[in-house]
Amino acid sequence: MIKTLVASILSVAVLFTAAAADNELSDKEKADGWKLIFNGKDTSGWTNRLSDKLTNWEVKDGALTRTAKGTDVVYTAEQFENFELSIDWKTEGNSGVFIRMSDQKDWLNTGMEIQVLPKAGVGKHDAGSLYDLIAPPAEAKVNEGGWNNFHIVCNGPIISAKMNGVETFKIDLNDEKWKTPQGKFNKAYATLPRKGFIMLQEHGNNVAYKNIKVKVLDAK
Repeated sequence: MIKTLVASILSVAVLFTAAAADNELSDKEKADGWKLIFNGKDTSGWTNRLSDKLTNWEVKDGALTRTAKGTDVVYTAEQFENFELSIDWKTEGNSGVFIRMSDQKDWLNTGMEIQVLPKAGVGKHDAGSLYDLIAPPAEAKVNEGGWNNFHIVCNGPIISAKMNGVETFKIDLNDEKWKTPQGKFNKAYATLPRKGFIMLQEHGNNVAYKNIKVKVLDAK
């Protein structure tokens, strides 16, 4: 009985040791090649779009938080091509996570947006969608008022996203569809540079992000 109890306690201890705190990497994540691009303490590496400073985003309670009217925040310390991105978000309104954004002036047409909204739906502008192009499935749910997670993968021509563990879209840029402009955009996704910035959209609403981590992948 005592041995069983001790074993149970040790198992729980190992579980909690393996889990990382906010804005930290677990030992397994470190071994797998993940790295933090937001440290939860300051805005190192992040600036406003087309700026060398950050004016309307701050770190509050360990989260990168939109605090005033202004513009988007961009991770300018590095650009990424083939990678996995894990990011937690909480929002009261509209925002978005942009990937492979190659031109900060023409951010709308040169970056792909995964939509951030406080509620889920099945439209092309709902949370988890590839904005204006692919709607998420009905089983993709948002934790309204709480934290949510995106797991986004860019590997060569394959782009996919999961919201809270449910896949919301997966595309192959080699498909004929993506060789012409789609939706509201004036450039074909298949022709865009595959290396670019990660950007978080400022859309006039309260939004916060944390646990922003990237794992660089070899080209597929």
